Amino acid sequence: MKYLLIGVLMVFFVFLNAQVVMDSADILTTVGTCWEYGEVENVTVNIGTAGGPQNWDFSSFTSFPDTDYTVIINPNTAPAHDTFPTANLVHQDFGDNDTSITYYRLTQNYWQFLGNEYFSNGEHFIMEIDNGQIPLPFTYGDSVRISTLDTFYFPPAMWIFNSYMDFVVDGYGNMTIAAGTFPALRLKTRSYTIITAYAVVDTFYDTSYTIGYNWLAENHPDLVCIENESDTNPNITNAEYLSIFLNFTTSVEENPLHQISDNIEIYKQHGIYFLNYQNIPRSRLNIYDLSGRNIYTKTITGSGITPINITQSGIYFISVNNREFNFTDKIYFLK
Repeated sequence: MKYLLIGVLMVFFVFLNAQVVMDSADILTTVGTCWEYGEVENVTVNIGTAGGPQNWDFSSFTSFPDTDYTVIINPNTAPAHDTFPTANLVHQDFGDNDTSITYYRLTQNYWQFLGNEYFSNGEHFIMEIDNGQIPLPFTYGDSVRISTLDTFYFPPAMWIFNSYMDFVVDGYGNMTIAAGTFPALRLKTRSYTIITAYAVVDTFYDTSYTIGYNWLAENHPDLVCIENESDTNPNITNAEYLSIFLNFTTSVEENPLHQISDNIEIYKQHGIYFLNYQNIPRSRLNIYDLSGRNIYTKTITGSGITPINITQSGIYFISVNNREFNFTDKIYFLK
């Protein structure tokens, strides 16, 4: 659920006559823009109160067990372009165990969340959103609901998701994180989802509640994202999931011997990069450039060494996935 929340809330604002206003012109749309954020679970937080002006401080969070990346990719070359032909803004999120792509339609009057595409543990599925429009401009005190009723097949069952998400901008002020202090809006989110799964021999039914907060700043992704599942109490003191913006990433150090996992590594010899893999099940190797374009794909299995066909220097994302695991890592190739 976290990718859906992070994707939906990737918004920006400007100050106008002491009022905080989000306008379509302030949303990042440049293909290739990439940012990094740190993630941690089950930590004590102080979310402050509603209203404003407020001063929120999350600067004590400087070390994270996990870091993920988000890249704005070209909508015309995105994998599910045919499913979302009206999308003109697409975010691709690279995590340790899964990858998601979020599709949007942005106009002067609204910002529409069209749906998500997920790649996880060798599986792939798409969720379309029926009613995902956020009116623009958007300011302190505004609220909106998005909803969807979606059906898709994810082995071994047919799944039906009936979901509602309510958003309200309930605070404004300054947010301080390790990267600096930023004027910010606080967005409170509540979601309610009914999940029904029809399998051959059984029917599964479940409901889930999620509450969270996001702090939004001009010309930046979400500064802070908090999400608690199976919780309806808005006075959060312990964050089940906390994500904090770290930086915009434009380069990383070249690493001639780059360890992706215990049995997958990249090394360079005579100007050529190679993937060395040991004892892995049948897997798909994919390489993406910063625009999200898949520039190389190959099936690998067992143990071996395969050259990586990169023709230009730059930052690339390498993904190795199968039914048992999904590794994604970022590396700078120098030709």
